[in-house]
Amino acid sequence: MKKVILLLTIVIIIAFVPFKKQININIKAPFYDVCQQLLKVDNWKKWQPDIHKNIITSPALISIKTIKNGFLITSPQQTFNIKYTSVNVFNVDRIIHHINYKFNYVINPSLSNTNTTIIVSYKINLFKLLVAGLSINDNLNPIIDLKKFMEDPMLYYGFNIYEKQVPESHLLVKSKTVLVKNDRYVVMKNLVDELRGYAEKNNLATIQPVTAEYINKQPDSLQIVIGMPVNQKVKSTNNIIYMHMPAGKVIIGVYKGKYAERQKIYTGMEKYIQNFGLQKQVLPLEKYTDNKLPSSDTDIVNMQIYYPVL
Repeated sequence: MKKVILLLTIVIIIAFVPFKKQININIKAPFYDVCQQLLKVDNWKKWQPDIHKNIITSPALISIKTIKNGFLITSPQQTFNIKYTSVNVFNVDRIIHHINYKFNYVINPSLSNTNTTIIVSYKINLFKLLVAGLSINDNLNPIIDLKKFMEDPMLYYGFNIYEKQVPESHLLVKSKTVLVKNDRYVVMKNLVDELRGYAEKNNLATIQPVTAEYINKQPDSLQIVIGMPVNQKVKSTNNIIYMHMPAGKVIIGVYKGKYAERQKIYTGMEKYIQNFGLQKQVLPLEKYTDNKLPSSDTDIVNMQIYYPVL
């Protein structure tokens, strides 16, 4: 009996003896951006799922307190105590049901600055592992949530953005320069009608939705360029230009909303291109996926933005 009690005592002691564990987590995002997500309390509200959910559903139950070199975020379920010793070194305590899970983060940039490595150190014991369901890394380490947030374009940039290799194509192009104050939508419709008429006259099949490109010519002038992908090469005329579009890589952003508010996706895509060290080749194109051009600023449009890149 004494041996059993002694053995149980030893097991209990061992269960509460902490040991240090260290792992490396890579995030496909620039070093500066990763540090900013951890440094600013407003960013934690966006990317940490539990905090974000409470901010949306029960903001009155969230308490945020500034402390020396950090801040404290308290919700009914848990508390986050975030402190930084420099812009790239953080100590994060996550307290759940009176159990404190302590993490130390050291943020390191990659040579290309498009990836960031986070060295995660924490102390754990067998008891905490059992309470956490043997999944402390996935369920309790806040950096896992940050990685999911920053590597999901819909979450981080606000839109579905992705890279794609597109094949070569044939394009009919017609453009017109107008004053900015004039109604561009009437001009766009007229240009599309002319291209469709030319395609029908020459037995050309349109194989993709029409595209639009805007070029600022003067402070008060805008060149509207409409493109229509067709199935074969043709000769240019005085009014309509044939263009051969080479194959290559593009960044595509998917947008549905008011046409006048589309600048939001351009901003997100510009940040995406910058973060991944890509080079823009030409101006972006708007492709109207349902072949329906906008007729006013308030029209709801379904479109994709194409950025040819290197």
